[in-house]
Amino acid sequence: MPKSKSFAPPGISRNARFLFFFILLISLSNAAGGCASNGSGNSFPREASVGDDFEFVQTGTAPGAWIQGETHGKGTPGVWRVIEVSDAPSGKKVLSLEESRNSGGTFNFMIFKTQFGADVRVSTRLLAWGGAEDRGGGVVWRFRDENNYCVVRWNPLENNVRGYRVEDGVRKMLASADVEANRDRWHSLEAAAGGNGVIIKFDGREILSYTDDAPPVAGKTGLWTKADATTSFDEFTVTTKLETATKK
Repeated sequence: MPKSKSFAPPGISRNARFLFFFILLISLSNAAGGCASNGSGNSFPREASVGDDFEFVQTGTAPGAWIQGETHGKGTPGVWRVIEVSDAPSGKKVLSLEESRNSGGTFNFMIFKTQFGADVRVSTRLLAWGGAEDRGGGVVWRFRDENNYCVVRWNPLENNVRGYRVEDGVRKMLASADVEANRDRWHSLEAAAGGNGVIIKFDGREILSYTDDAPPVAGKTGLWTKADATTSFDEFTVTTKLETATKK
């Protein structure tokens, strides 16, 4: 059943809608008081969620609240843009990596411009529709630059979900779980990071819980694919402590 996309008053700009929701979330959080939990053991005092469902982005363009980039790019950046699809998880629009001529150890990403604290929960819906060498995608957190960040990704060619830390351009696998899922359907992927602990959910089910020994650092969040994997994303959401979210 289609979801309602907005509780904000009609006829206001996208920025005004974003502000409306942020104030609403702050009010709800303050009213609740205390400490809210993500259900996985990682708690976020006075938490609030921000994100993007891409419904207010012009079709055929890249969203302005995001920055495209690559790790180990070879001069052939992928083509990211918002498109309309009939099976979008909500609304009609999704963000899609439409074309990628990359291969090997090149990682494609789109980074949300907002800076967050180290403790975050990042989630998205994704459809892994293309890629011969690689397929699938994931979410990024604690992103400092193209060579330093954390990522979890689902690969339907390998039938697994894996958590990594990319440090100085070197990707280190921290955990892996076997997952068999229909590559022709939308799936949800979530990473909850609190301190050195990371919990991963796929389609709402916890599949990984692991430790990242690197010091927790603030950073940005985003979406990720590897090599030639072409993937669509929707319902990108970041949940964080209110006092750690800043716009840069």
